[in-house]
Amino acid sequence: MTSPELRRVAVVRAEQRQSTGYLVAPGLVLTAAHCVGRIGTWAEVRVLRPGTLPGGLQASAAARFRVIALSDGFRGTGVDGFALLGAEKEDPFRLGRTPPVRWGRLTGDEPLTAQAYAFPVLAVEDHRQNLEHAWGRLIPGSGTVTGPSRPGWYHVFQVTSGSFAGERWHGASGAAVFSEGRLLGLLGACVPEERGRLKVIPVQLLSGQDTFLRALAEGGAEHVVFEPVWRGQQVLEHPYDPLPDDPSAADLLLPRYSVVDFCGREEELRELTEWCTAPAPHAVSVRLVTGDRSIGKTRLARELCGRMTGLGWVAGLLKPLEERVLRLMGLDEDLLVVVDDADAKVGQLDALLRHRGGGKQVRLLATARHEGHWWADFRRRYGDVAEEEPYRLRSPDAGERQDIYERACRAFLLRDARWHEGDGLPHASEDLSAPDFAGCLFVLILAMTDARRFLDPSWGLESAALSHAKTLYAQVLDLEREDWLKNAARAGLPADPVLLERVVAVSSMAFAGGTTAGEQESQAAERLRMVPDLRDASEEHRRRFVRYFQERIDGYGALRPLRPARLAQYLVANTVRAFPDLLSQALDVDPLHQPEVWARQALATLQVISPAAFADDAREPSDTTLREALRVAVEKHAPALVGLVRATQETPDGTTTRSLAAALETIFRNLPAGEFTAAAAQELEESCPDALQSLAIVLRRKAVEFYSAQEPLSHETQFRRATENRKLSRVLADAGRRGDARDRALLALQQFTVLTRTDDSYAYQLGKAHALSNAGVRHRETGRLTESLEAARESVRLYETLLHTHRDRSHHRYLSIAQCNLSDSLSDKGRWREALQAAADACALVSGELPPPPGPPRSRCAPGRYPRPRPSPGAFSPNARPTRPTRGSSSRRSPRPPAPGTSTGVCWTGTAAGGNATTPARWPSWGAATTSAVSGTTASGSSARRSRCTRTWSTSTGRPHARSTPRHCAIWRARISARPGNPAGTTLRRCWQKGRGGPREPTVITRTWPRRRRTPNARTTRAPWVCGPRWSWACAIHGEPATWPGRPWTSWTGMCRTRPGSTAVT
Repeated sequence: MTSPELRRVAVVRAEQRQSTGYLVAPGLVLTAAHCVGRIGTWAEVRVLRPGTLPGGLQASAAARFRVIALSDGFRGTGVDGFALLGAEKEDPFRLGRTPPVRWGRLTGDEPLTAQAYAFPVLAVEDHRQNLEHAWGRLIPGSGTVTGPSRPGWYHVFQVTSGSFAGERWHGASGAAVFSEGRLLGLLGACVPEERGRLKVIPVQLLSGQDTFLRALAEGGAEHVVFEPVWRGQQVLEHPYDPLPDDPSAADLLLPRYSVVDFCGREEELRELTEWCTAPAPHAVSVRLVTGDRSIGKTRLARELCGRMTGLGWVAGLLKPLEERVLRLMGLDEDLLVVVDDADAKVGQLDALLRHRGGGKQVRLLATARHEGHWWADFRRRYGDVAEEEPYRLRSPDAGERQDIYERACRAFLLRDARWHEGDGLPHASEDLSAPDFAGCLFVLILAMTDARRFLDPSWGLESAALSHAKTLYAQVLDLEREDWLKNAARAGLPADPVLLERVVAVSSMAFAGGTTAGEQESQAAERLRMVPDLRDASEEHRRRFVRYFQERIDGYGALRPLRPARLAQYLVANTVRAFPDLLSQALDVDPLHQPEVWARQALATLQVISPAAFADDAREPSDTTLREALRVAVEKHAPALVGLVRATQETPDGTTTRSLAAALETIFRNLPAGEFTAAAAQELEESCPDALQSLAIVLRRKAVEFYSAQEPLSHETQFRRATENRKLSRVLADAGRRGDARDRALLALQQFTVLTRTDDSYAYQLGKAHALSNAGVRHRETGRLTESLEAARESVRLYETLLHTHRDRSHHRYLSIAQCNLSDSLSDKGRWREALQAAADACALVSGELPPPPGPPRSRCAPGRYPRPRPSPGAFSPNARPTRPTRGSSSRRSPRPPAPGTSTGVCWTGTAAGGNATTPARWPSWGAATTSAVSGTTASGSSARRSRCTRTWSTSTGRPHARSTPRHCAIWRARISARPGNPAGTTLRRCWQKGRGGPREPTVITRTWPRRRRTPNARTTRAPWVCGPRWSWACAIHGEPATWPGRPWTSWTGMCRTRPGSTAVT
């Protein structure tokens, strides 16, 4: 409640009782029913009037009022009712024209701050009745009761100011309780024993009292609509607000004040109302309304909100700077939320949908000039709730334009005392059927300037060289400038129109953050240093400008942008043309210090300058001067701007992040590719969040375009181009464009292949491996399973080669990813066992680390397992020939696992890389045994063939223990550790599929199986791991063995079948 409303507070004396009332109209008083008598009885009413001293109040003379209506049906529920008193004379207190009372109803479940003006006993001093201003909390639902005939309830008003003694509040009954500017109820009968706990009768109970409402309407209190009120409702703008006491020319043009009555558009309103109320497949529905500039989208949305509020909905426009929408979307009410200029506020739409839930029906109405790329991306994320086709708003025809013009002229002239009804209306100075007047804003501006010239014929503006639109903007800006100059002297500011205009321009493209009003004012004063005239001014001088325009311009934040937005864009464009460096200063952000504040600063600048620099209207081409100034500023700060997006994406709502990403996408899409776009692309991660995918696609494309245009194409440029193509493929796939993603993946693979043919350095080979892995995934996403499997296998092979040839590089995580991709490809082909093993190998690689030399201590190994041997640094020749191991004296001793560094009793022959002699030698240690190139045969026996491997060796006989089968002996001599109970073939197959470890140089191991039955043809055997009577195995082992606690293992990168006794390397 504002101070002028004090004149509505009334003292009611009836039935020898004194109470409080409230003037809902000049001749109507609303009070509690128990304060007056029956219908037809009389009461004396006094109101407050200005006193003889400044700021003082005094009671007026008593006026007679009669009880004309009483609410019924509440006494049985224990809740008081309402009484309406009508004046004997019309406007007895000479209040004149008063704004209508805004009625409300409490919703939500959180306490709400409220206030009331009353005349209780506690305020009586020296037999004089004084006014008491009570503050407190209105607690919803705490006083709910139920009656026999109809429900009734009351709210509890817990007073936090004044006296808490209950009996002292006598006389406050009937006082109006306000919160958020809405009349929510009246104070009921006082209960003395309840200290500071007063009952409030909700005015919402009048919603079913037709007789009472009819009496209100007949007495002048029309349009009684009970608007929902809840804690946190500041996030929404009311459909219409009262006009300020001293409005400027720009205020008269704003739709929020409804200076000109709404007319036309009834068909559009009917369709949108049906969309709100009709059942939908989902509780949430989003619709986009598009139309040309200033065509009336915002006014239509506000009118729709006003009508839906009358139906009991929570409806309004989301404020531009608001991000706290959790309470709003959690209300158990029907919701209609409008996001104006949604193409610049995508983050707000996203935040609303992420917090959806709680409402019965939720309708989100977005307005924008066109759908564009942002709407396609939005529908990709929320296609289940977004309407497929935008609602295109048509331009008003010539008759509707004439009607708007006449209504506007009358509304503007009524505000000037020099005009009388008999003076008539001016005629339009321009042809309203011209294309320039397709927008309602230009019709209103023309009506305002014609009304001014009608009263002052000497007023005008010489602007013959300007277009119609710019002429109208200049004229209304001239009227606004007059208001600035008229009030600047009172604020102690120089009456310099150029300086004031530049201050408003900077305020329209800047943002000042802070948690307190003082911090915001300090930061706003710092932002005004961008004004060339105030760069060296004192902080106190700049603060005066901040405070002055906070008073003169209605808006949000410490720096108030000029409204309407089209007028602000025109003013900012003129200022930037004069000072092109202004954009570079505004976009000079710091992603590391207060990223949220800097993000809003950049967003405010881009939102106001982008429509002027990249006009999408054929009637208003792009401004080349602004475009060049914006290009220079973005080229200078592009990496920092994209880094700012990344820095703010971790905020709880990320509203500013999404909006800034959409604004940057528009900028980069319209600017030519350059080195700055490639540098900005480097600031984005390869896997971007969903809200940043559109920006990532634009930047990746621009980077590829930039690298492709370089002459000559060096190896480094080719590498960067191929890398950007691969990253573009990834982000296209994440965005659902799988066909385009596959094409880019194949292009990147082709470019890497060409590059590695001329230069096989580590970086280029690793890039090719990345491209292969990515191509495999893209093949699988498009259903090409065979190509996917081939690419996955090739990527694994290349990663393994790089891993074993470049041990100083840490890229085993890439290998694990490639193994996961291979597992997926195998699974899609139906080869689930191999897929499972590939996935297990990937997990093992990620969970363990490559072993530092020497291997882990034996204490870390599981019981019965041996520690991993250190690989030998020497190289061995594949020309190894087998010999039978020497026999010991006995093979019946208890098996014991050999300790590291001890002899095993098994001898082999081999040829070292530097020599040509064949020297039989015993194994000096497990490491020497497993890193030597060996081939040989083992003893066999029926009992051994029937036994399972216990992984024990006889140190005295020099041969495997009798309980080890020949096939396990062969596996052990190749140092492949089989777990107890597993067939040798299974272990061998695992090693063949996925390999890690072995000596650094290739080693050939040949095994000839003893003849047990007729030898099959090797070529007809189905798999190499099938153990036949006479088989030869050959493998190439690369790298070093990998070990993790308790899991010794050796891997094989390849295996093939050979003829008995032959050697081969694969």
